Amino acid sequence: MALTTFKQAQKLTSEINHPNFLSKVYTSISALLEDMNRIDSSLVYADKSLKIKQQHNLPGQGLALNNLGYAYFLRQNYDSAIYFYHEAVPLTEGRYMLRLLLNLKNAFGAKGDTKKALAYYEEYNQLKDSVDAQEYETKVAEIEEKYQARQKEEEIRLLSAENELQKTQLKQQQFLIIGIILFVLLLATIGYLIFRQNRIKQDLTQVKMRQQFLRIQLNPHFLFNALNSIQYFL
Repeated sequence: MALTTFKQAQKLTSEINHPNFLSKVYTSISALLEDMNRIDSSLVYADKSLKIKQQHNLPGQGLALNNLGYAYFLRQNYDSAIYFYHEAVPLTEGRYMLRLLLNLKNAFGAKGDTKKALAYYEEYNQLKDSVDAQEYETKVAEIEEKYQARQKEEEIRLLSAENELQKTQLKQQQFLIIGIILFVLLLATIGYLIFRQNRIKQDLTQVKMRQQFLRIQLNPHFLFNALNSIQYFL
């Protein structure tokens, strides 16, 4: 089922002329055939993958050479395996180089060349320590970078929250000031109305007092005139 799917992918990739993807499909088919112990067919697809990568100068040529060498190793053709392993060395690094060194160690061990097998195993151990240390440093750097990124995000979040708090406090202060101003205006208005009412009362009181005073002034004249009228008739 998986092989059929990969071959369908191979057909489609060939039709759209995508060399990089086609080489990856060939590599996958080669690995699958290798697991099925169909080594000769695996070699054919591994070789196709390598040729496409070399023709188009695609990345992953070292891995393709290593895979081809491993297929020859499974066929017990150790010389061919070692040849392709050596071809892969300058094109390989990191964890893939560790895998390649182990393959060289196993190939020379299978040939009975224990000296070279041991030499490649020692080289493998030295490189493994270096790769492990480098990966450890990379992971530490990634963790530190993530920590700093989270710290910056937290600082930005706190700064944003502080800004929002300041905005809220500023609005509250503005509302308080407006409230105080309105309250003062209200008190001033009430005071003015009370003052005006008292002033009106005072004016009314003065008017009443003037009226009473005029009445008092008028009363003696009225009496005097009345007496004169009475004397006239007598």
